[in-house]
Amino acid sequence: MNLIQTLKSAICGTKRKNVPAVPKFQEMAVSYSRRLVREWSALKPTSTGPHVGVVVTPWMFTPAPFFALECGLALAAAGCRVTWLWDSEDVFFNAGKPREIKAIEDMFNSLPPGFERISVHDSDSGETFDDEQFLHLLIYENAVRELKGEDGVSEFLARNIAIPTAMRQHVARVKNALSHGSFDWLLIPGGVWAASGIYARMASRLGIDYTSYDSGPGEVAVARGGPAAHFVDVAPALQEMQKLPDAERDRLVILAENNLRVRMAGEDENHFQAKPSGSGDGKRCDILVPLNYRADTAALCRQKIFESVSQWVHELCAWVEEHPPFHLAIRQHPCERIPEFRGNDQWERDLGVYASFGTRIRLVKAEDDVNTYDLLSQAKVVLPFTSRIGIEAAMMKKPVILGSHCYYSGCGFTYDAESKEKYFSLLQCGLAGGLIPDSAQSNLAGLCYYIAEKCLFVKTSFTPQPFDFLRWVVRPQGELWSELPQQAFLSMMLARENSALSIDRLINRQ
Repeated sequence: MNLIQTLKSAICGTKRKNVPAVPKFQEMAVSYSRRLVREWSALKPTSTGPHVGVVVTPWMFTPAPFFALECGLALAAAGCRVTWLWDSEDVFFNAGKPREIKAIEDMFNSLPPGFERISVHDSDSGETFDDEQFLHLLIYENAVRELKGEDGVSEFLARNIAIPTAMRQHVARVKNALSHGSFDWLLIPGGVWAASGIYARMASRLGIDYTSYDSGPGEVAVARGGPAAHFVDVAPALQEMQKLPDAERDRLVILAENNLRVRMAGEDENHFQAKPSGSGDGKRCDILVPLNYRADTAALCRQKIFESVSQWVHELCAWVEEHPPFHLAIRQHPCERIPEFRGNDQWERDLGVYASFGTRIRLVKAEDDVNTYDLLSQAKVVLPFTSRIGIEAAMMKKPVILGSHCYYSGCGFTYDAESKEKYFSLLQCGLAGGLIPDSAQSNLAGLCYYIAEKCLFVKTSFTPQPFDFLRWVVRPQGELWSELPQQAFLSMMLARENSALSIDRLINRQ
């Protein structure tokens, strides 16, 4: 499931040996079909309870559709009226070969009898679509995901001219299917990529509540009313946690600060940093731009005042050219030193057009022997896209300016721009020392960091990731769903609660 890019074993930069091959889709399909017969054959669907539409769609030969079926069956067992929204359409290279479609369709024959199923592919696609701006963004961002960056997107779309028409037709199908379903809410995988972005958008436009889920190896996220990878529950959770007693808030901030120290030392589980902080590199950094891994779902469809990340970076460089003596450091995400996560953006080539490149404009490559926090300690201003470095910067009392729909914008410790003019005005003010966060803002960022680090994912092997699937598919469903992580996951879906607050209450405080 190409969702949140967790790189746990890859980031350390060592060669990985004896990594098992990804299980074949047909083998996973057989395993789940057996599970249906073994574990769920006695389940009787209900015609009462909340009506939930569960989206089941191919996901590049991964077990994602089987995960969706398992979640739907658990919801049915908990009293929901479940209708399967079977979407076999290859929207943006999500569906593989016909045998993948057939294997999933055969799976429905193994389900307990009595469940409703809507074949979205057979819905009417003749209705016109009046949200071209959204459709353009979704197509562009899915091309970015496919290419692992923005470089060459225009050429890619020019070679695939059928995509916009196919996407537009499928939006109409989805809208038609949802309009006639009378759903109380939907369960959607992802919420940004391929078909999932269409479902999230159409649900919002039709006033249908929805929950999305996302995953990495050993962890699953859930969110209500937005893509889980966009962490839409962070800001509301922060508002609620500010109501905690002072002593409890202080305790959580201390936990966040301890976690930050571990990351700065490069000792966290991902080992993002090439070396511990504190050694420096002797080069000036007034403005720090921590880039996201562009193909990561968390960075897709987050534009606000700049049309693309490339445009944003270029306009920053042009501004720095005109404003000596400021120095700009653009930090490529360190995960890109791993070959399979290397993006296609040619930053060195593109930034070479600026006269100040190599002097006042600096590209810090993923493989450079630099600790990001040494750059941060020097910076007068930090300009993230959606990087978590922005929260850390505010904790360290660095001004953080946002021009994107970042998940921590509006939380009270960043300076959020609604226009380019405001963005560069804030930048100028920050460089002049006029935007230094106070202790209250720093503590607020620390509380937000606790949420971001500890409350966004349920740690579990019950995920749509192939190797996790092999672990849970053989387990009795009563045993699997009685464990705390799965109970919390199911509770968050059923109660329609803020996921970050639920994880803190149901798991962190156990």
